Amino acid sequence: MTHSDFPRNFAHCLASTCPQNDACLRWKAYEVLPDDMDEWITFVNPKRVPPAQRMECPYFLKMEQLRYAKGMKHLFDSVPHSDALGLKRELAGYFGHSTYYRCVRGERLIAPEEQAHIKKLFALRGLSDELHFDAYVEQYAFS
Repeated sequence: MTHSDFPRNFAHCLASTCPQNDACLRWKAYEVLPDDMDEWITFVNPKRVPPAQRMECPYFLKMEQLRYAKGMKHLFDSVPHSDALGLKRELAGYFGHSTYYRCVRGERLIAPEEQAHIKKLFALRGLSDELHFDAYVEQYAFS
C-alpha cells in the first residue's frame, strides 16, 4: 500500500503507541507518508486520541478490504417490467436521484451495506435470486 491509495484529505494518525496500529488505516496512512509530500496533511488531533491503554478509539478504521459493487446496468434484466419500475423508484429514493444514476453507470461504488439493502428490496418483491451487478471491486473503506 502506498500513500497514493488514500483519499486526498484522509485524516492520518500520529499515535505511535496505540495498540491497534497494525490494523488501523489512519496509522498506515501516516506510516507510508513520503518525505516529499505536500506541506499540508490532515491529521487527527493527537489530544483527542485516547490513551494507548484504552482500545476504543473513535477514529479507528479497520484495515480490511470490502467488496464494492460497480454498476447496475443489468441488475433488472431478469426482473418483470412492473417490478423493475417500482424497484428503480425505490432505489432512486434510497440513494437520491443523481446518486442512483451514478451507481447505475458505475461512477459511484455501491458499499456492502447498500448491496444488502438492494437485496432486501428485491426479496420483498419475491425476487430473491442472486443480484448481478456489472462488476465488483475490492477496496478499503476509508470512512
